[in-house]
Amino acid sequence: MQDRYAFDTGDFSKLGLLRRLAGVHDGGPRLRLGLFWYACDLVPEGNDGRHLGYLELARPAPSLSAERRFRICEPEVYDGFRHALRRSPTRSIARLERSRLFPEDTVFVRDLVPRRDRAAWFERGAARIRGCELVCCDPDNGLAEEDRASPKHILWSEVRALHDAGSSLVVYHHLNRLSPHPAQIRAGLGRLAGISRAQPFALRYRRGSSRAYFVLPQPEHANLLRRRAEELVAGPFGALGHFELSGNLGRA
Repeated sequence: MQDRYAFDTGDFSKLGLLRRLAGVHDGGPRLRLGLFWYACDLVPEGNDGRHLGYLELARPAPSLSAERRFRICEPEVYDGFRHALRRSPTRSIARLERSRLFPEDTVFVRDLVPRRDRAAWFERGAARIRGCELVCCDPDNGLAEEDRASPKHILWSEVRALHDAGSSLVVYHHLNRLSPHPAQIRAGLGRLAGISRAQPFALRYRRGSSRAYFVLPQPEHANLLRRRAEELVAGPFGALGHFELSGNLGRA
């Protein structure tokens, strides 16, 4: 995650998903949320990171089209993002954290991913979010092998360590053009099945750059997270084609 991506359509999907999974909406059990941002500060490439058109910031109020396509899915997040960026165009992870759109007890890990001493950096971050029942890992590009480690990736070994520590995980993965996206998601789920203590599943977000959120539940959270994911897709996020579910969602 980089400051220049803050408040974009990806963050809109992320907040919508995490608020649902953590239990902000349904009055059921609340899961304490941790955000492991995998923050980095690489040099921008072209127009990378804009993706704010959905907010219609130049308008005093969203158009009917924006209301029906985006705001209806998560009004509090949509309005919060618009208010923040109309007040100041500065985009940063820190501003997202201060937006009051995350549950009050959310734990954030914002330290930049280093090019050296990554193991020590990871251990510090993992210690800070230990005890969070639901942890979201948000690298720019997603999952990678050890020999492809970069600030833009989360390593398979790091996923295993966080899950073994007792947290249910939501892992961001940017889908590429090397193979069909459903095939990439199936491959990821197949490998994650060897890590997760309960059946993993994925939610694909189709707006802007296509991305997948892999969910690795702990057994005690599995049915709750599956139900909440199904409810998300049964609502406007799914009906409008933003989110779709992948993977076996049968009850544990």
